[in-house]
Amino acid sequence: MGTRRIRIIRRIIFIIFISTQLLNAGFQIKTIPENCFYLSTNKGMSAINSTQNIFKNINFHIIKYPQNINFLKLRYNKFSFSFLDYGVLKNQINNQVLNKFRAYEFDLQYYIQKSILNKILLHSNIGVSYSKIGAVDSYALTSKIKATTSLPDKKINFALQVNNLGIIINDYTKANTNLPLELQYGITYQLKKTDILLGYDFIYEPYFLDKKHIFNIQFPIKKIAQINLSNTSYRKNLSSYNFENDWFYGLGLGLSIKSSTIKANIGMNSLGDAGFVYGISIKKTL
Repeated sequence: MGTRRIRIIRRIIFIIFISTQLLNAGFQIKTIPENCFYLSTNKGMSAINSTQNIFKNINFHIIKYPQNINFLKLRYNKFSFSFLDYGVLKNQINNQVLNKFRAYEFDLQYYIQKSILNKILLHSNIGVSYSKIGAVDSYALTSKIKATTSLPDKKINFALQVNNLGIIINDYTKANTNLPLELQYGITYQLKKTDILLGYDFIYEPYFLDKKHIFNIQFPIKKIAQINLSNTSYRKNLSSYNFENDWFYGLGLGLSIKSSTIKANIGMNSLGDAGFVYGISIKKTL
């Protein structure tokens, strides 16, 4: 199969994927990974660093999707701004452009963190999301609630969270569309006498009756770097039923490098025939 034909097939698959997601719910900025660590973990490892203070730092994230779709996020202490740019979408036959329009989404969030009896750490954020497709737009109030705890002597962390809790104020159409609500449970376990971390997450989407299982492993390279590997049951939706091509579908891979004040994450993920997603995140402690 020629290179040009492969590129055309990948573009068609990815456009169909994106179009379906937009029409089903919109606000895809609330469903994709918010940084390169979660890109490499397939949005798993939700229970990691359950006692970490998330404030007093500045974060920058850039993630590139196929077909020049880009995600940017800047976070400073308790505030974040995210932007998902689909670019200019064209409706064309051969080389004749019938019409074209721009699509993008952005998200503003305020973060809160509170400890309860030094046993449970509550993380939450609330803000507004905006989505625009051509001449139509939509905006919503969105939030997330997460509770984490741990068993230090067992080296086990737990997390329970509700993603995308909120309400759409202005919809694209008059249909009663819901935000892409997700219920997520996560657990991590550090293997005895090692720094190797195993993770499992379960995500349930009640409006779509969809379930996702996510498996992760993280292991260190000396004391300054870590490698993340992940896979998810969602890979079956990317399958072409060709083992030689399918074995890496849904695979997430990440590398974290840190110093005393700076941490960098490089992440990538496979979307099957649609191509690869990759990006970099930088965090500086203030």
